[in-house]
Amino acid sequence: NILVKDQQTKNSNYCEIIESCLRGDLAIFLTEFEKHKTIIKDICNLDNEPLIISAVKGGNYEIVKVLLDHGVDIHSPNKKKNTALHPAVFNGHYKIVKLLIESGADIHKNNKTGATILSFAAQQGHDEIIQLLIDRGSNLEHQDSRGRTPLLLASAFSKKESTVNKLLDLGANINHQTKKKNTALHPAVFNGHYKIVKLLIESGADIHKQNDLGYTPLCYASLKGHDKIIQLLFDRGANLEHQDYSNRTPLFLAAYFSKKKSSVTKLYNLGANPDHISIFKKWKLSNDMRKHINMLQQQAKNIEKKQPQSIKNTKIYKLIEKFKFNFNQYKNTIM
Repeated sequence: NILVKDQQTKNSNYCEIIESCLRGDLAIFLTEFEKHKTIIKDICNLDNEPLIISAVKGGNYEIVKVLLDHGVDIHSPNKKKNTALHPAVFNGHYKIVKLLIESGADIHKNNKTGATILSFAAQQGHDEIIQLLIDRGSNLEHQDSRGRTPLLLASAFSKKESTVNKLLDLGANINHQTKKKNTALHPAVFNGHYKIVKLLIESGADIHKQNDLGYTPLCYASLKGHDKIIQLLFDRGANLEHQDYSNRTPLFLAAYFSKKKSSVTKLYNLGANPDHISIFKKWKLSNDMRKHINMLQQQAKNIEKKQPQSIKNTKIYKLIEKFKFNFNQYKNTIM
């Protein structure tokens, strides 16, 4: 079923040409095209999506070229306000993207969510297309309806260090904040993209930025139980005792949300205070997590009771002595 000039029909012949576009089947498309080329500009599916968009989704360059050569509207949108260029970029069809741009496609067109073509390229990690769009004048700092820039979308979704690096090299603002005050570092940490987190930090990302919940990147690392990222942020000076707008510390977020004993132990060993009011009084933890934190506290107390000589024999004391640190500042971290 399709719509032709907004009239519903059950003619299966129209379905064939739409399906051939979606499958990228050039032979069947050309056969069907000859039957219906006089109305080719008006053929849509029941979602009122133009045939050119179906062709782009199918990824067959020749089919797209035939449609363009016969005057289909390159700017005609679907119900999400995506034009043909949006799915071409999203699916990484470089040759088709180039063809559409050279045929006059608007690279600055927003869809329903305010995303531009560059937003799609960044989100999907299509580095070649990013460069092509930038060369044609795409706005590196364009914000979608949530205030997300291409860099933030790449950090959140692409999983590609190369894409984030390319956008940074092009001059993207690393500390831009969305409407919810997230920077590119927040979603990268939340999703556990360690290499991207490391790249952002090394490129100057502010690890102390708070979003509208009062969460720093360390809060998200703790909440999701990303131990390697927790260590990375501590090494760079993240605040272990930071409190979000509900007075919850990274240790509480790890204990309450991640439920990972390894994350709780790591934060505790790094010096996080387990006696903060949010841990045992204002918020309720599972019995299992309470027991784990109590066990950590008891182990610390047992170490304090040891004779000085036995403490001096521990590996951590020798390491601290080697670097001439004050042992008293670190004794609670010995496990």
